[in-house]
Amino acid sequence: MSDIIIATEPIDDLDRALVKAATAALDTGFRTGRHHVAAALRLADGSVVTGLHLGSRRVNLCAEQIALGMVLSQGLAEPVACASVIRMTEADRPEPTSPCGVCREVLGFFVPSMTVVLPHLGGLVRARFGDLLPAPWLLPGESPS
Repeated sequence: MSDIIIATEPIDDLDRALVKAATAALDTGFRTGRHHVAAALRLADGSVVTGLHLGSRRVNLCAEQIALGMVLSQGLAEPVACASVIRMTEADRPEPTSPCGVCREVLGFFVPSMTVVLPHLGGLVRARFGDLLPAPWLLPGESPS
């Protein structure tokens, strides 16, 4: 079995600002067992929307999907970049994290060209959501766009 390689590029100051926005959202909303991840989306107009993970005993709603839902429900500008951070305990500091498989599928479906900040080899890189799942789930008769 071979490793799957995706195209990445270095992050820039705008990406670092997204990580800071996600960190601020998690610093504000963190609660053990309920809110462990925050995401920040940069929109085409330069504005930033954040979302906070909602965890319960059985169901978890991802921060990235909550942020995207806010953008879509308010008719805001197209999301162009995303960064997420995770914090598991009160003693931890938020750290950049990659999106889960469900977020890769959902955001890859809605905004495949949106970039995402990913941890990689001790640093951070940027990739396209559409490249994170190279073989998306399709209905019969559909083809990848």
